[in-house]
Amino acid sequence: AEPVFAVSNFQAGCIPHSSQCRYSFDVIKTGTGETIPVSCVLLKTSNNVLPDVTDGTCIDSSRTFSFKRRAEGLTFTVSQQITPSSNQTGTYLIPKNDFIFTKTTTASVEEYTGPKAFTLTDQTI
Repeated sequence: AEPVFAVSNFQAGCIPHSSQCRYSFDVIKTGTGETIPVSCVLLKTSNNVLPDVTDGTCIDSSRTFSFKRRAEGLTFTVSQQITPSSNQTGTYLIPKNDFIFTKTTTASVEEYTGPKAFTLTDQTI
């Protein structure tokens, strides 16, 4: 599998005493000489569990992202349109052990505790 995107400053968690969960990260396309990352942030309503996302967008960029929960963890995908009919996509499986539930006075909220930086590759997972 070839690296496609490099992610840094990755954070994900649900906000205590709120119905919102937040994903945020910076991303660069690998192998292109790109040095200034694109920032991506999403707030989404959920019940204290990190939600699936199909339509995440990045600031001033055509890049989009998604998160899909599965038994092994969360599949994290970043995509960028290359031509009108094709996208370049990178995927990373965030293992379920990288998430914890933190107890608050009113609920237990899910939070990511794994590495802040990792690479998304062109493999299909």
